[in-house]
Formats: sequence, C-alpha cells, structure tokens
Amino acid sequence: MRLLKPSATIRYTCEDGWIIAKGSNVRDNGFGQYKGCSGTITGSDLYLGKSFSPGSAYIDGCHLGTEKTGNLTTWRWVGTNHHITKVVSDLASLSWP
Repeated sequence: MRLLKPSATIRYTCEDGWIIAKGSNVRDNGFGQYKGCSGTITGSDLYLGKSFSPGSAYIDGCHLGTEKTGNLTTWRWVGTNHHITKVVSDLASLSWP
C-alpha cells in the first residue's frame, strides 16, 4: 500500500451515468482537493441538490467549507450513499403493471 498514490475522486450517480470529479494523488497534494471536486459536482446541471441524500449534503458542505474534506473512506461513503439513494428513488418511481 505504501507505493499506491490514490487520487481524490468523487463518483456521483446521475440519471444515465456518473459525474466523476478527479483530482491528483492525495499523498502529495492532500485532501483539500476535494473542495474543488465538490464544486465540480455542485456546479453541474446534473447535481440533485443537497437535500437529495446525506452524501449529496456532504458534497455541498465540503464545497462550502462547512464539512471537512475527509479521507478516502469518507468519499467512498459519500458516493455509495448517494448512489444507493438514487437507485432506491428510481425504483420507487417505476410504474408496475
């Protein structure tokens, strides 16, 4: 693991794909990059708003500076939380015969 240099990445599920905001490696450039990555997500027309899920709220808070930039585990949680909320929302809106 000491040789790996993971990058700052946020994966955000949208209607028919993902928005992927990616920075450079966090070992050399720090977790502060997530503030800019968060701005990429919140600035997109595909962003569903901070009230959509706790993950979305965290992204918004990171961009505004009201949440910490977290770590790799935090951002995996953020993306997973938003994704599961989106899938459940989509399934709930399906019309069944």
